[in-house]
Amino acid sequence: MKNKVMALILPLLAIAHSAESASYNLRDPRDHGQWESFELYLGSESFFRALNSSNYKDMYLAIDYFPVDCSNPNMSIRITGSEVSATTKSLDLLKTEIRVDRREKQVGLSNVNIERGDTGIYLNLEIPNKRRLIQDMINGSVIRFKVATEKTPTYMEFGLRGSMAAINRSSASCYKSKQSPEDYF
Repeated sequence: MKNKVMALILPLLAIAHSAESASYNLRDPRDHGQWESFELYLGSESFFRALNSSNYKDMYLAIDYFPVDCSNPNMSIRITGSEVSATTKSLDLLKTEIRVDRREKQVGLSNVNIERGDTGIYLNLEIPNKRRLIQDMINGSVIRFKVATEKTPTYMEFGLRGSMAAINRSSASCYKSKQSPEDYF
C-alpha cells in the first residue's frame, strides 16, 4: 500500500518542486521514512534530490546534488504561497539560524525567491559550513530554522528520520553519474 501511495505522490512532488523542475521527469524514487530520494532529469541533464515533505503539507526541505559539483549541494525550503507569480525574482536576503537537535547553531542567509508560473516561495539557504550541517543532519533527529522576517521571526522544523539514507543515496548517485572511464585511471 505504501509503495502505491509513494508512486502517486512522488511524481506530483517533482512537478510541484519549482517552475524549473516542473518540466523534469522523476526517476528511481525511494522512501526513507520522513525523507525521500530520487533523480530529476530532462534529456541528458539531471540532478539528485533528498527531500523531507512529510512535516508540513505546504512546505518542504530539499537538498539537491548537481553533477557539476556533487560536493556542494544546494539546500532550500519551499513554502506554498497563494498566488501564481508572474515573474521570477529575488525578494529578500534574510538572516537564518539553523540548528540540529542541541548541536551548535549555524547562522547563514536565506535568499528568498519566487519563480514565474509557480505558487512557491523559495528560501535558498547559504550556510557557512554546509558539510558540518549535513553531517549533523545525518546523525540528528530534528533540524530547526529561525528566519528573521521584518516583524517576528519564523520558525520551522523538519524531522530527520531517514535523512541519512536519502542524503547518502542522493550524494552517491550524483558522484556515480559523473564518473567516466577516465576516472578509473
